[in-house]
Amino acid sequence: MPTVSVIIPCFNYGHLLPETLSSLLAQTFPDWEGIVIDDGSTDNTSEVAKEFVKKDPRFRYHYQTNAGLSAARNTGLDLATGEFIQFLDADDYLFPTKFERQLENCQTNKSDISICDYHKSEFENLFTLTPENIHRIHLNREYPLLDLFFNWERTLSIPCHCFFIRRSLLIKGNLRFNTSLPNHEDIDLWLRLFSENPSFSIVHDVLAVYRKTPGGMTKNIKKMRAGYTEVLTNLNIPQTKDANFQKLLARKINLVNRKVAFKSTFLASVFYHIQKITGPSVINRFLLGDLPRNIR
Repeated sequence: MPTVSVIIPCFNYGHLLPETLSSLLAQTFPDWEGIVIDDGSTDNTSEVAKEFVKKDPRFRYHYQTNAGLSAARNTGLDLATGEFIQFLDADDYLFPTKFERQLENCQTNKSDISICDYHKSEFENLFTLTPENIHRIHLNREYPLLDLFFNWERTLSIPCHCFFIRRSLLIKGNLRFNTSLPNHEDIDLWLRLFSENPSFSIVHDVLAVYRKTPGGMTKNIKKMRAGYTEVLTNLNIPQTKDANFQKLLARKINLVNRKVAFKSTFLASVFYHIQKITGPSVINRFLLGDLPRNIR
């Protein structure tokens, strides 16, 4: 059984896949399996993936009829055998010490989840790290669920491949990506995951690159907002049974519908720049300070 299972969903990204898979070959920690889930691609994804399988037996290739990103990730979870799960979209990249650093981070802190900082890169400048595009992860250690709930898409956004998750945690909670969502399937899973109060730790080093591809879903604010609203409207975690949390949830949905939750709005921009100057503690005290303790 490998230590790390890397789940790589791919739909028509054959031209970028070699760079992504090569970042696995460069890992300083060698005990991993790379599972490429070809989600019905019509380009050269199959040929590229099979070449890597021939090159290194740690790679596996699985084809399925097109079912979407969430379904492809879930297929990867079904096929994974490792102790830890690493998600990696076919257009993103991992730096060589990611597995080594995050495995050490989990072992040292006895954590089930490790999260790392990341760099948001322009499509053509994948390896040009600029200070303004380095994103430091500041997730409230005492109230991570509420931090995710309040601040996602406002002062907090964490790509899937920044996470390094113990597989038993996902199995125990029967946690999968929601295939009915048009987007925001990641925050939907993180809210359900952190509602169980898992142990987590953070590596404050840039170990992942998030590539901004032209014409990506994140460019369509209207669709993104609708997807986020759907996540919140159908949120099913133990905390939603609390009357106070229900009020907060209704307010959050209203804010999202009014576009307040996105960085393109004035209020969110103010929060974002305050955090850049002061760090997350000021914002967290403002947002979390008056919450009833029984829903924290």
